[in-house]
Amino acid sequence: MKPDTVATLRAAALAAAGRGWYVFPLWPGTKFPALHRQNRCPGTGDCREGHKGWEQRATADLERIARCWSNGGRPFNVGIATGPSGLVVMDLDTAKPGQQPPPPWDQPGVTSGEDVFIVLSGEAGQLPPLDTYTVTTPSQPLAGTHLYYQAPPDVPMRSTVSHRGHGLGWKVDTRATGGAVVAAGSVVRGRPYVRVYHTYNYRGIVYRRYVPAYYYGPRFYFWVYNPWARPVYWSWGWGRAPWYYDGYFAPAPYYVSASLWLTDFIIAENLRAAYEAQQEEDAEAAYQYAPPPDAGYYQADPNDYNNAEISPALRQAIADEVQRQLDADRAAANNPQQADYDSNQGPPPALAPDYRVFLVSAPLQVYDGDQPCSLTPGDIISRIEDNPGNDGAVAVSVLTSKNADCRPGAQPRILVDDLQDMQNDLHAQTDEGLKRLSQNQGTSGMPAAPDVRQTANPYGQGNPDQDVVNQLRQQQQDANQTEREIRGGRGPGGDEVQLRPSVFRDSRAPIAGGLPLLWKPSPRFTLVRYF
Repeated sequence: MKPDTVATLRAAALAAAGRGWYVFPLWPGTKFPALHRQNRCPGTGDCREGHKGWEQRATADLERIARCWSNGGRPFNVGIATGPSGLVVMDLDTAKPGQQPPPPWDQPGVTSGEDVFIVLSGEAGQLPPLDTYTVTTPSQPLAGTHLYYQAPPDVPMRSTVSHRGHGLGWKVDTRATGGAVVAAGSVVRGRPYVRVYHTYNYRGIVYRRYVPAYYYGPRFYFWVYNPWARPVYWSWGWGRAPWYYDGYFAPAPYYVSASLWLTDFIIAENLRAAYEAQQEEDAEAAYQYAPPPDAGYYQADPNDYNNAEISPALRQAIADEVQRQLDADRAAANNPQQADYDSNQGPPPALAPDYRVFLVSAPLQVYDGDQPCSLTPGDIISRIEDNPGNDGAVAVSVLTSKNADCRPGAQPRILVDDLQDMQNDLHAQTDEGLKRLSQNQGTSGMPAAPDVRQTANPYGQGNPDQDVVNQLRQQQQDANQTEREIRGGRGPGGDEVQLRPSVFRDSRAPIAGGLPLLWKPSPRFTLVRYF
């Protein structure tokens, strides 16, 4: 984390408070409140007269905010409690690949929450009130949108989820009393980087193969590839995180090799992604769970590890795939001139005879017989066919899965293209883990590693979007300007102060110029202008 990251997040929190919005800290890189839960309440400070949750503890006090995001502190993301802030935020999501809107939203041209919002506005006889403070959220695969409006003072409003219950419509969530949003300037699993893929044709199908951007020195791969001289007792700082899924996963109490350390890192990253995606399906539940505040001091329990559904044997199967990947990278690093990515016209790596076990890295809808079921990141499958059929798919067996996913033992068919994406993600996550290893080696009991310098792979270099680079630079400049004006006694949020991180855009109209919305069931939910 760069030293100026805390200052950038502090400026974002102060800018939100300057608009009269109540903020609270989120765990770095996540959407989860960095505050204790009720069963861990110390009964002191704000809670001396009883436990207070994130909504009650949110504040617009500039001094408290500056202390929370102080220099040298943790880079907490910034949450905005919409209820105390007097806000109603429309959360317009995008559809996942292949996802179709249900009735009555299965209309021509309706493919996202924004389209539904426009339809609702038309049914209410008004133009869609889009000219307001707007935050572009880093959703996958495309960006989502948050539209901020002032809540009507005399009408109680609660958060809603999509078209369920009192919801407005498909892919349209709302945040009001009891809800929260991540403030502009925060980063959720985000970092500016470019992945490069080699594409080639095999039997009429185009596949992508991940190409590393960098290689390490040969001695570093030797250090990673071979067992360590003594076990390493490593504290990940996860605690009993909610994305352990009640015993589905637990980190190893110690590590005897880098490949096993990398395996836990990769599994945890996929489970975290699955959990965050699940929580995004429920606007309010996303803020009811958080890693405990003492997560960094939690000691891994051997019983949890041995009894987890991702058993040591399954974990070793993933570690074997990681080990094979490391061996291939070591060979490519030793002979980069021979790594001709343009000449491979054979089967994709996902069909290699010795590549059988896959860690699911993206949501998939498949069939267990004639019944649909889901696979989500962190599930583990095994390929049981060698050659794809006319449908471009092969049969797999589900080795282990989370409760709501396809049952263990199910044998759905999965496109080879999807398996190759899993292999690509494993390779990319292994690279990210190698970077973490190179940074952590020689600390906290981990042995020192040689040759940690990176050498650019000419085949793996991509060119980042210059607009994104310029926006990131502008983000830092605007954050510095905001903080200078706050220190000088000028509150942020006026016409002369506009914080513009890369993840949001600020319209010319201030929030007071927006058109807040009021909806009521009569009999369908109708949008009415509120002046």
